[in-house]
This record gives sequence, structure tokens and C-alpha cells, in this order.
Amino acid sequence: FRNGYNTPGDARKPVTSEFQEYCEEVYCPIMWALLFGEGWPALRPHWSAFKSCTIKVCDSGTTFLGKNVFHMHIDGKIGLLQRRNHAQKHMSRLLFSIVTDALNDQENKSLKRHCTTVYPIWQPPFAFKSNHHFHEYMQTYYRECGLENSGLPRPHYEMPENLIYRAQTGEVLLHHTHGDKQRGPQAIHSEPNPCPDRHLFVFDWNNLLRKDPNNRNKYLPSTEVPEEAIIAHMRPLENASAPAFLARLRVVLKTARDLLPKAAEYPGGREAVAAVVKTLEEAAASALSSSSPSVMSSSPSVFPGGEKKGSC
Repeated sequence: FRNGYNTPGDARKPVTSEFQEYCEEVYCPIMWALLFGEGWPALRPHWSAFKSCTIKVCDSGTTFLGKNVFHMHIDGKIGLLQRRNHAQKHMSRLLFSIVTDALNDQENKSLKRHCTTVYPIWQPPFAFKSNHHFHEYMQTYYRECGLENSGLPRPHYEMPENLIYRAQTGEVLLHHTHGDKQRGPQAIHSEPNPCPDRHLFVFDWNNLLRKDPNNRNKYLPSTEVPEEAIIAHMRPLENASAPAFLARLRVVLKTARDLLPKAAEYPGGREAVAAVVKTLEEAAASALSSSSPSVMSSSPSVFPGGEKKGSC
């Protein structure tokens, strides 16, 4: 599922129009409340897209399944950051994964908790001006396996385990489309190979361009993505025994309750949101008594008919 400005869906991974509408009208507001609380209205002008998906296999299908071969790439339309070019658009991508296996299967938790985004431990000290520049760099240091995917060249690189970093479940990551010596490079990364029972959440944020009201051909310095504020609004979720966590649960609970009539317009929608409301009520009661440090670890999915999924 994907939504945002000019992205009503994802042609590569389509969903039904009814499910798309349900996600936008019911699922998204609950996610906004959970992750950003009452700070969402202030952050919304910078938001451009949200993607929520489960990925079972790696980008190459089964060609390199289980091998240390990765479709390393950089997000978005990349380029060098031009600090004096006030008309330049650039994006910050915030992402995190929840690996359900790691949450539910205690026996193999230590092995599965790292099955999220993969990064080369050596990231260049400079930014890339184009994807061609990026692949020139990668082919200098790593063996390129090559793969044609849907008619498009998607180079894959073989990388030994000691040269990669595997992010953990729930770890919040931030990528940039543009970079320079001051900001650093764009993040080179890949999906894991293979992907486990993993739910990936992606948020794209853009800088806001500002035209000079006295000269329509001139731009004022853009309003940058408030990355620190975004992270600050997410911090109540890091400690389930803190008062801020309980306050956030109450915001989400009110949002979910208010959406029950709307959810009832979709097959299984009211039942799904009612299950979330029940879980939130139990979590709030638990947080209030500080009896459990991990009250959200087994929340049901907000998708209609969905199995229980882990929640951040």
C-alpha cells in the first residue's frame, strides 16, 4: 500500500481501490496518531508519501535467495546538494521494519532481529551526483552479479558478511536523496536476502520551496525537512513505562474510536479497528500500572482480516 501526493497507488504492487480507500481513510490516521501524535498537523506539509508493505523475498526473487548478494541502491532521484540553489527539491526518507518472527519466536529471536535493511559498513565520504556515478563506485569495490528485472538493469553486488550492517527490528533509519561533504553521502542500502515475515514502513518528506513574493522568478531559502522534530514526536514510543507513552496511547485510542463509524463502511473494517481499540485499552491499562515494559509487542494488525502483527 502506498499513498501521498501524486502516488494514489503503486502500479508495481497494486491493491484494490476499496482497500486503498480503506487504508487512506482509516489505517493512515491511526498510524499518524501512533507515530506522531498531536504533532502530525505541523509535520504534514512536508509529507509526500507513505508506504506500508510486507516483503517476503529479496529484490532478485529467487535468483540469489539466501546468498550475500544484494540489490544495493539509493532512494529517490539522487544528486549533489546545492545549498545556494533555493529551487532544488530534496527528500528525506524515514523507514523502519517490524520483523514479526523476531517478536513472536523467542527461540530464534537473536537470529531474526537483524533481518531488516542492509548497509555496507563503508559508506563513501562524498555524495553521488547520479545513479551512474553510484554504480561506478560500487563496481570498483564489489563483485557485480547483474540482473535484469522487468526489463530494467538492476545491478546486484556480492558482499561478505563482515562488510555489511544489518539493521534491527524497530530501528528507525533516515536516508537523504542529496548530499555533500557537510551532510555526508546518500545511504547505500538494500532489502535483506531473503526477507522474513517483515512489515516495512516508509515515510517520504520534502523540503518546501518558497517563492519571493516580490519577485516571482526568485526563490527564498527553502524550509528544510524538520527531521529532529519528526524524531522527537516518535520518541514517546521508545519507553513503554514512561508517561509520554501512556499519553500517546490515549491519542491513538481516541483516534481509533472516532474512526469506528468510518471503518464500518468497509468489509471487516469495524471488526479490525475494534480489535485495535481493545488492544489499546489493554495497553493503556498496563502502561498506567507500569506492569509491562512491552505492552505493544503483540498488537493486532489494523488491516481487515489481518493476522496479529507486531507493533512498534
